[in-house]
Amino acid sequence: MKMIKDLWRGEITLWKSYWLCGVLVSILQSPLWLITERGSELFGADLAFIALAIVVFTVPLYSVVWSVGTWRSATNYLEVADTEPDGRLWKRRKYAFLAKGSIIIGWTAPFVITGW
Repeated sequence: MKMIKDLWRGEITLWKSYWLCGVLVSILQSPLWLITERGSELFGADLAFIALAIVVFTVPLYSVVWSVGTWRSATNYLEVADTEPDGRLWKRRKYAFLAKGSIIIGWTAPFVITGW
């Protein structure tokens, strides 16, 4: 629970927030999507229903927590760069911009693709 709280506050470093909490968790939840799509055929209706319930209730909630937390981590990443004298500001701006840009694209792409 502490990790979720730290993620929400943006207290996890940007690379951990983006790659571990975002990309890795998305890869690990992929089997749930498979079970919801083909679950009744392959695993039985009960397991498919459980997987669907997990997907419907936790994935959107975690997506919001991850997006907000990664956005805040990117902002914190920039604030740390302002205090470093060795010229890493440009590099940090690039990574923070890419992280925030991927969050924006991730939230807007489904609406653009579906024509909303």
